[in-house]
Amino acid sequence: MKSLAIPGLVLAGMIAFSLWCGAYTQERTEAWITAVDASDTAAWREDWREADLRLRQAYEDWQKEQTFLHTILSHDELEAAESLFVGALAACRGADAPDFHTLAAQLKAALEHLGADQSASIKNIL
Repeated sequence: MKSLAIPGLVLAGMIAFSLWCGAYTQERTEAWITAVDASDTAAWREDWREADLRLRQAYEDWQKEQTFLHTILSHDELEAAESLFVGALAACRGADAPDFHTLAAQLKAALEHLGADQSASIKNIL
């Protein structure tokens, strides 16, 4: 019985860490989506200064999490979101409304996908 204690504790620790990673990733992606939404709303009002500020803040926060995210998420998906962030920032700085709104929508979808992939759902478990 004692021989199962250590593997059981290791397994419990791995499950707990996995659940925490999923919850943390979901929380962070929701925060970035909220910021991109705020930026998009400002752009619809043609307040490009506010749109740029909100998007830049989200991108800076995104950058701070990259080391951790690269240890738990697919690099391809992270790079896709990174490209969308950079494209949206460029469109925002150029006040290019059609491109900005398109890129913001794609960025939100990519972030939602990142969060959903890490959530503790039956789809991800099975």
